[in-house]
Amino acid sequence: MGLTAEEKRAGSRDRQQKFRESKREGYRRLDILLPITDKELFISNAKAAGETHSKHLQSLLYGNRVAVIDDQVGELRHEIERVDGLRQQAVRANEPLIVERDKAVQELSHLRPEASRQSETIAEQKQELKQLRAKIRRLNDPVLGDGRYDGSIPLAVALKMNSRVSDKEAEELTRQAKKVFNIAKGEKLSPDQNMKLYNWIIDKV
Repeated sequence: MGLTAEEKRAGSRDRQQKFRESKREGYRRLDILLPITDKELFISNAKAAGETHSKHLQSLLYGNRVAVIDDQVGELRHEIERVDGLRQQAVRANEPLIVERDKAVQELSHLRPEASRQSETIAEQKQELKQLRAKIRRLNDPVLGDGRYDGSIPLAVALKMNSRVSDKEAEELTRQAKKVFNIAKGEKLSPDQNMKLYNWIIDKV
């Protein structure tokens, strides 16, 4: 005995209800109003494509997105080609500068050993000059003991014996030196104090 029309409708409703429940997560029903001709065209195209209405709608949506993405990819490729062309032009324009830079680097590499040798010569000359100055200083100092001022004679006498210091300079520098070493005016100086003051004064002239 076949199913009645009411039973068939009930069975169809049950199947639809089960289908909707199975698709409840991640799916939503879309109700839209279309002109009759557009709806018929949509149904006809879906049937021709062998797709359900839902599937055909997705094809239309994502097919359009692919076309947009293809256009964007094409634009990006064109921009990349343009930028690459500009980069190559810049490289060609800078080639003379690069050549000059390489020449300068090569010349510098040749000059470095010579500069190093000159630096060594200058260092040797500075050391020799330092030794000569020390020798001249010893010759100018009062000749006592090993040729250096030992503080045993008065500071004023030692300064008079040094041709590098005038009487006026000796007086002013002595006053300044006593301030530096916190020595009171008129205080009797020990040989050690004489030496400190003398060396400080000589360093200033």
